[in-house]
Amino acid sequence: MAGMISIVFVSYYSGREILNCLESVDASGTARTLEIIVVDNASADDSVELLGARSDIHLITNEENLGLSRAVNQGLRVAQGDYLLVLNPDILVKPGSLDALADFLDANPKAGMAGAKLLNEDGSLQYSCRSFYTLWTILLRRTPLGKLFKNSKAIRRHLMLDYDHEKPAKVDWILGACMMTHRRALADVGGMDERFFLYFEDVDWCYRMDRRGWEVWYAPASEITHIYRRASARNPFSRSLLAHISSFFHYYEKWNPVSYLAKRYRNPVKVLGLLVLDALGLTIALATAVWFRVSLAAGFFEATYFEADPYLRFAPFFLGVNLVLFHFMGLYRIDRRTPQAEEFISLLKAELLAPVVLLAANFLTGEDVISRSIIVLSAPMAILFVLLLRGSLRGVHRRLLRLNFDLRRLLMVGNADEQLALDQRVRERPQLGLDLVGRLDPLGLSGSLGDLSELERVATEERVQEIVIAPSASTPAGVAAVLPWCRARNVELRVLGDLAGVMSGSVRVQDFLDLPGWSYRMGGGYGLLLAAKRLTDILVSLLFLLLSLLPGLLFALSRRLRAKAAYTRLNFLGRHGKVAYLPLVLVEEGIALSDLLNPGQYLAVLRGQFSLVGPQPVPVESGGEAPSMRPGLTGYWRLALEREEESLLSRDRFYMHNWSPGEDLRIWSSTLPSQIRGRYPASFLRSVPS
Repeated sequence: MAGMISIVFVSYYSGREILNCLESVDASGTARTLEIIVVDNASADDSVELLGARSDIHLITNEENLGLSRAVNQGLRVAQGDYLLVLNPDILVKPGSLDALADFLDANPKAGMAGAKLLNEDGSLQYSCRSFYTLWTILLRRTPLGKLFKNSKAIRRHLMLDYDHEKPAKVDWILGACMMTHRRALADVGGMDERFFLYFEDVDWCYRMDRRGWEVWYAPASEITHIYRRASARNPFSRSLLAHISSFFHYYEKWNPVSYLAKRYRNPVKVLGLLVLDALGLTIALATAVWFRVSLAAGFFEATYFEADPYLRFAPFFLGVNLVLFHFMGLYRIDRRTPQAEEFISLLKAELLAPVVLLAANFLTGEDVISRSIIVLSAPMAILFVLLLRGSLRGVHRRLLRLNFDLRRLLMVGNADEQLALDQRVRERPQLGLDLVGRLDPLGLSGSLGDLSELERVATEERVQEIVIAPSASTPAGVAAVLPWCRARNVELRVLGDLAGVMSGSVRVQDFLDLPGWSYRMGGGYGLLLAAKRLTDILVSLLFLLLSLLPGLLFALSRRLRAKAAYTRLNFLGRHGKVAYLPLVLVEEGIALSDLLNPGQYLAVLRGQFSLVGPQPVPVESGGEAPSMRPGLTGYWRLALEREEESLLSRDRFYMHNWSPGEDLRIWSSTLPSQIRGRYPASFLRSVPS
């Protein structure tokens, strides 16, 4: 609605203050229509009741304190006005002040944000326009160093103490107590960064305005009284001060060029750190194996003389062999998105090979003093200690991600719908620590950060560490426009598209008759691998059939289960279009009997209708396409949530083109919790007759 001002308040035990502010707003005599939005961050007093009593307030209540930035964004998302004003509750608006801010934005089209002149209760000036922080500035403002350098030029420059505050000025940033932006600037820059729980969200918002070419202005024609009681200054050990310090580190980590450079070249540091951790874990594993053999086994065998010197000479060779195997198994190529199950499988493969190599070397060198039992025992010990140390590192990193540190900034190349879908996935997986900063549009359409010609400017300004090319832009021309820049600046590039579903490690890029292309080399052992997969299905299913038969029957016949269980046999399309039957017991809505207690499933595998791991079963009545492999009791689809169902087909296609015994083991171990609990995605359960 043209001319409307939407005022957004965040309340945290601030109901009465907001009502006082609204009284001053009512008395200010604005000529524009006002929309009042209050977001309450779980106030435990009577704030919600007081605010709810006013019919002109759009009240949003949160069940927990989400922080200032997230609450402001909640208000901005529902606001309808052309002018969006974020106000602190402790504000008293003077007559004409709101119109003065809106008029200033109208008169200055490049102004993306404007702030009023703030006054103390006694009418004295508050220094509300600032220059951007530096490390020296923050030390002077937030540590005892400020008392030693009271007349520092850095502080005077930061607070703009020597500026005539009766004149409007283009500034670096304005205090978040009063910030008005125009809808066109908000649409371009976005709302506040939600990683800032409290403090520095205003600095960051203004910095992003500046980065996108919008000006931030101090507009003294608008005057408001700010009853300023900074909590972080009253108590040197307050939670507010800790939040202030934490937010500064968020801001510094996000925008500082040194931090950006370190993130771009983080892989060598990460590999070095993992090498040190792995060497430590392997050393502990070897020492534990030696201790176990010498100390514990002495009670069962004749005591023999133990000499440490051969083991000290053997230790570097032991470390070298294991670390080389770790490298070839890809343990130094993992990142935050690598499932722990995949890391475990790679470590397991390495430690199955390590004893073979070490025993062979021990035999060839004739070092009979080295106990073969120690070499064999060191393998499980290595798995245990390496996983413990790597798991500890993952735990520390997960904690940092929960605190919104070390976020990996992504830039997408694609259209608006793809950006929306990717942003939704990023938000639903906060544990990955991804931050989608926006998109480049190959056509340069509105709502994007620019077209491909502006890649260098946008990626540098936004501190981008990874570029994702969406399917609509994954053309040879699109990739060719991005790849050289990424390679030169060590920025990771990911290309999304259906073509990835048919490519595997056997794909080679090479010329053919002087034409660029890629070839898919077919190995001769595919039939043997299929036979091994079927043999594994039979042997494992026999084992689980024997283990589940008696407890499964007893559990199914129990009165508690019989009263609410639903027994059914589902019909699916098996390999080559043949009907495959799968017995299922629904314990309650959305939950079936545990796979480990359902012997009928393993009978279906033995009959050749199912595999232990495979693509999602397709219901007969759906009219879908039969899979080229046996459907699985579990698979990628078993991990899917409702929001991911549209991608199941491409994921299953990827599996059928790229499956391997190691991949089957990784999927089976990843889905083991779902198998134990009997949980299935909604798309699967829709095939169950009601």
